Amino acid sequence: MANKFRSHGDGATLVIDQDEREVLIHLFSELGFFLQPDQPEPEHTDPLAAMVGIGTDSDAPEDPALARLLPSAYPQDPKADEEFRRLTQEGLRQRKTQAVVVVLECLHSESNRLVLDASQCQLWLTALNDLRLVLGTRLGVTVDPASQEWTEEEAATDQRANLLAIYDWLGYLQDTLVRVLTKRLA
Repeated sequence: MANKFRSHGDGATLVIDQDEREVLIHLFSELGFFLQPDQPEPEHTDPLAAMVGIGTDSDAPEDPALARLLPSAYPQDPKADEEFRRLTQEGLRQRKTQAVVVVLECLHSESNRLVLDASQCQLWLTALNDLRLVLGTRLGVTVDPASQEWTEEEAATDQRANLLAIYDWLGYLQDTLVRVLTKRLA
């Protein structure tokens, strides 16, 4: 397991081995692909709309995991929700994708010691949270998986056991990064 995030200047460091790096690269690459819209946005005629991330897509995602990343703002008011999505969904996808890109850039460094500045730390938190939301939705996690007790036999036969372990590990990484950043606020 990767060492926890540790404080470093205004940011944090993480020492990671090659196997962990490969798992994270695979997972974050999949997340980046998952965040891409099914249909590309048409060319903007309004440069201001393009600049601030206003799109034309106002449809709620059908995939439950994507719906967790792009949640409904007005579930009781379909018209308001549609307008809200049109105004925000493209920009939200772009920001989430940018967080994944930064994480992948960090993971592709030559060193096994990743040094993150404060801005990169925030983007790592975003990407870790998004990845855990997708995995948790796919796994049907409704409570903390670490609190679920399994016998050794159940753990050996449950197909989800490895993914739940990864989900838990990502939570550990996220928790240690949050702790590093909150110590600065105290």
